[in-house]
Amino acid sequence: MKTSRDHWSIKDLDSRYVFMNEPALKFMRCPKGYDVIGKLESEVKLPSSMEYWPEFIALDRKTIESRKIVTNIDVYYY
Repeated sequence: MKTSRDHWSIKDLDSRYVFMNEPALKFMRCPKGYDVIGKLESEVKLPSSMEYWPEFIALDRKTIESRKIVTNIDVYYY
């Protein structure tokens, strides 16, 4: 995942980021050197997540409760 051209991120059961590869950091428009590891979605404070973090947390909860793999396709208006 680290060397993938696709963007990947992993969160723990508390919805804290434990991994995010370079394409994901670029996709989220993270400034160079910005560290998301250990942060909740609400703590990331980036335009790409500020408005929708409650929905992202709800999706995390639903995934954890279902105990199934969930594929998420993100669609953004640019």
